[in-house]
Amino acid sequence: SLGAGGRKREKAKMISLELQRNMLSVAGKLPEKSISALRVALDNGGFVKRGALKGFEDDTGLWWGEGPPASEIGLLRLHGLLAIGKMPIKGRMHSVALIPSDLREPLKRALETLGKRPPSK
Repeated sequence: SLGAGGRKREKAKMISLELQRNMLSVAGKLPEKSISALRVALDNGGFVKRGALKGFEDDTGLWWGEGPPASEIGLLRLHGLLAIGKMPIKGRMHSVALIPSDLREPLKRALETLGKRPPSK
């Protein structure tokens, strides 16, 4: 019998596997500007300080107001491709954007397959 933590881990694993299986389809529907934001994170090992994504719109907050997000960052968060949080870097807490580690390689492959490789800055 799985405890509450075991069920959560199992659900998270199922979601991750489903995202990995459908990565090509999901990535193929993203606008170029969202792909560019992903590329920034991928080019930096899968995570960046939040400020590195300043030029990208993010209409998500803690709660969705009137419908799902439609901004570049909002779409990535909606599809589980990007998370926003805090993490220690060199002894200080920073706001970061990260691609879940288990999605980084499948995402790279999907973007390469689609030919959506905007130039890195």
